[in-house]
Amino acid sequence: MPKEDPFVNRAQLLKAIKKYPEIWDSNNKLHMCRSVTAPMWNEIAEQFGGHVPTVKLQSIWSQMKYHYHNLVHRQILHKERFTTKWEHFEPMSFMYNITVAKIVGAAGGNDANQQQHLQSPTTVSLPTPPPTPTTPQTQGRGRPSGSFTWLPAQPQQQQQQQ
Repeated sequence: MPKEDPFVNRAQLLKAIKKYPEIWDSNNKLHMCRSVTAPMWNEIAEQFGGHVPTVKLQSIWSQMKYHYHNLVHRQILHKERFTTKWEHFEPMSFMYNITVAKIVGAAGGNDANQQQHLQSPTTVSLPTPPPTPTTPQTQGRGRPSGSFTWLPAQPQQQQQQQ
């Protein structure tokens, strides 16, 4: 974690951010709406006496999220052996479900298989290579190489009409 700014109390920042799910909850419909989140950041900045720019607070928040994400990932991988001395790990637990969903890729499919993959990183399943093409090769721009075998077979009635 980078050297801490002495003017920004991170515990206070976490308490302030926790009140605004639009800022921290990526599932919230207004999460990416700056016209909604900008006034929230301004209110948070006011809690620091107005001497800390919102950009600085957002940067600190981003660093904290990144660090929390890495710790949760380690916790998932090494459940039995995981320990942390980071004082903000527990206060950031309101982000736990969202963070796990990002790590596991909940939107991507089967959670059980992905969770198992996270628990055993040595077993990596490689994607199967694509099947070899059965159609003849082309000579650039999709042109067939000398034959019309690439065309679908037409019934005899249609061939006679042409």
